[in-house]
Amino acid sequence: MAHRPYPDVDRAIAQLARGRRPEPPSEFQLRLGGQAQAAMQAAGTLLEPMARGLRAVAAPPVDEYRVSTRRSATS
Repeated sequence: MAHRPYPDVDRAIAQLARGRRPEPPSEFQLRLGGQAQAAMQAAGTLLEPMARGLRAVAAPPVDEYRVSTRRSATS
Protein backbone atom coordinates (compact mmCIF):
# COMPACT_ATOMS: atom_id res chain seq x y z
CA MET A 1 0.00 0.00 0.00
CA ALA A 2 1.39 3.37 -1.00
CA HIS A 3 2.10 6.02 1.58
CA ARG A 4 -0.37 8.89 1.57
CA PRO A 5 1.16 11.93 3.26
CA TYR A 6 -2.13 13.84 3.20
CA PRO A 7 -5.16 11.79 4.25
CA ASP A 8 -8.29 12.17 2.18
CA VAL A 9 -11.20 12.99 4.49
CA ASP A 10 -13.87 11.83 2.05
CA ARG A 11 -12.10 8.49 1.56
CA ALA A 12 -11.81 7.95 5.33
CA ILE A 13 -15.52 8.69 5.87
CA ALA A 14 -16.41 6.28 3.04
CA GLN A 15 -14.29 3.55 4.69
CA LEU A 16 -16.08 4.10 7.99
CA ALA A 17 -19.46 3.95 6.25
CA ARG A 18 -18.56 0.52 4.80
CA GLY A 19 -17.74 -0.80 8.26
CA ARG A 20 -19.65 -3.40 10.22
CA ARG A 21 -22.78 -2.12 11.88
CA PRO A 22 -22.98 -3.43 15.44
CA GLU A 23 -26.18 -5.19 16.34
CA PRO A 24 -28.07 -3.90 19.36
CA PRO A 25 -27.41 -5.90 22.52
CA SER A 26 -29.64 -8.88 23.12
CA GLU A 27 -31.95 -9.19 26.11
CA PHE A 28 -29.49 -11.64 27.68
CA GLN A 29 -26.60 -9.16 27.29
CA LEU A 30 -28.67 -6.37 28.83
CA ARG A 31 -29.67 -8.59 31.74
CA LEU A 32 -26.06 -9.71 32.23
CA GLY A 33 -24.89 -6.09 32.22
CA GLY A 34 -27.48 -5.16 34.84
CA GLN A 35 -26.46 -8.07 37.04
CA ALA A 36 -22.78 -7.13 36.73
CA GLN A 37 -23.54 -3.54 37.69
CA ALA A 38 -25.57 -4.67 40.71
CA ALA A 39 -22.75 -7.01 41.78
CA MET A 40 -20.17 -4.22 41.55
CA GLN A 41 -22.36 -1.89 43.63
CA ALA A 42 -22.86 -4.59 46.27
CA ALA A 43 -19.12 -5.32 46.37
CA GLY A 44 -18.37 -1.62 46.80
CA THR A 45 -20.86 -1.37 49.65
CA LEU A 46 -19.46 -4.44 51.41
CA LEU A 47 -15.79 -3.65 50.91
CA GLU A 48 -15.91 0.03 51.89
CA PRO A 49 -15.75 -0.62 55.70
CA MET A 50 -12.79 -2.96 55.21
CA ALA A 51 -11.00 -0.38 53.05
CA ARG A 52 -11.60 2.31 55.69
CA GLY A 53 -10.20 0.01 58.37
CA LEU A 54 -7.12 -0.80 56.33
CA ARG A 55 -6.48 2.88 55.68
CA ALA A 56 -6.71 3.59 59.42
CA VAL A 57 -4.21 0.83 60.24
CA ALA A 58 -1.78 1.67 57.43
CA ALA A 59 -1.52 5.38 58.18
CA PRO A 60 -0.92 6.23 61.84
CA PRO A 61 -2.38 9.48 63.13
CA VAL A 62 -0.20 12.55 62.57
CA ASP A 63 0.06 13.43 66.27
CA GLU A 64 1.34 9.95 67.23
CA TYR A 65 5.10 9.61 67.86
CA ARG A 66 6.81 6.36 66.96
CA VAL A 67 10.34 5.45 67.93
CA SER A 68 12.41 3.97 65.15
CA THR A 69 13.89 0.52 65.83
CA ARG A 70 16.55 0.86 63.15
CA ARG A 71 20.16 1.36 64.11
CA SER A 72 21.63 4.65 63.02
CA ALA A 73 24.15 4.56 60.21
CA THR A 74 26.68 6.62 62.20
CA SER A 75 27.28 4.09 64.99
